Amino acid sequence: MDQQRQPDPASTQQLALSRTLMAAERTLMAWVRTSLSLMTFGFSIAKFFQYLNEQLGPTIRVHLRSPRLFGLTLILLGLGSLIIAVIEHRSFIKQLHRVEPAISVRLSTATVTAAILFGVGILMLINILYRIL
Repeated sequence: MDQQRQPDPASTQQLALSRTLMAAERTLMAWVRTSLSLMTFGFSIAKFFQYLNEQLGPTIRVHLRSPRLFGLTLILLGLGSLIIAVIEHRSFIKQLHRVEPAISVRLSTATVTAAILFGVGILMLINILYRIL
């Protein structure tokens, strides 16, 4: 008679916690991608109209304020969503740590990526505001 082997409850719980942590990482990375898309789209719009304005010269001037403000708004929206996503992610990880102390509250790859992207977004914002490039 074949007896099915019952899984160890401790390993089952550990696998469930691992899946939950990986899901939290995937969610943060999805927010990172969304933020990156918003910021690059805003930067591209602002820079395109700045370039167009410089190329047309004094003959025909494109009113640059609206595309620039739209680009700035998208960059700020991307930065804001990134900040909120990281705060929610860290809060969720700390909540898991309270339930299961074996979970370490460390900086994950997704959190580090979000921090780097935040720095890039700040550089984009400065670039648009002061027309550096």
